[in-house]
Amino acid sequence: MVAQRSQTRPSVSELEPVHSPMHSLWLFIAITAVALVIVLWAERVDKPLFNLIFKPIASLGFVAAAFVIEALGSLLGAVLFVSLVLSMAGDVFLIFKESKRAFLAGIGSFLLSHVGYIVVFALLGVHALALAVALGVFAFIARYIAGWLRPHTTGVMRVAVPAYIAVITLMVAFSVGTTVLHGEALPVLAATTFWLSDLTVARQRFVKAEFMNRLVGLPLYYAAQYMFVGLLV
Repeated sequence: MVAQRSQTRPSVSELEPVHSPMHSLWLFIAITAVALVIVLWAERVDKPLFNLIFKPIASLGFVAAAFVIEALGSLLGAVLFVSLVLSMAGDVFLIFKESKRAFLAGIGSFLLSHVGYIVVFALLGVHALALAVALGVFAFIARYIAGWLRPHTTGVMRVAVPAYIAVITLMVAFSVGTTVLHGEALPVLAATTFWLSDLTVARQRFVKAEFMNRLVGLPLYYAAQYMFVGLLV
């Protein structure tokens, strides 16, 4: 949707992705939805084997959706595809809840995926003033989020968590710039939904572990990934 509008800009015109029927997206959304229900059930009743099997399937859905709509046929799509793959890798790492190394690998994967989304928004184009204003607003919010989490972090997490917050804050600010430039809500909806889902992950890991974090955060997360895919439609 946004990619279609970007073709009017000379610097991005060659990035226009190939179109694909919407039914392909709905098929993969359905696969992800079914897998997600099983993942939430597994979280609720503590069945880690089902989580190990069905969470990658849920995440594979949005990667496959991007592939089917020929994301790799353009620079914009290729960058977005890599970002989705990195997100899927982060999902797999976070399955291993008791492993600090796996969690750090997950943070690293998601951080790189956010960098990829920043590049996507930059390729689509951003409104400079909107970007600056959004960066100021979200940096203010990020400061309080970092303060909320800091008492609950130790060691390397004292560095990893603020770094992650800084990158996702920049990603959200870029999404605002792209939304304002094109007059399309999808970029900022995708970015802020991802941002909100990450807050539930942080709460689960550092503040209070409870099923409600998964129940709210996972649907938000998968919705965000499909909204990113939707940038190519």
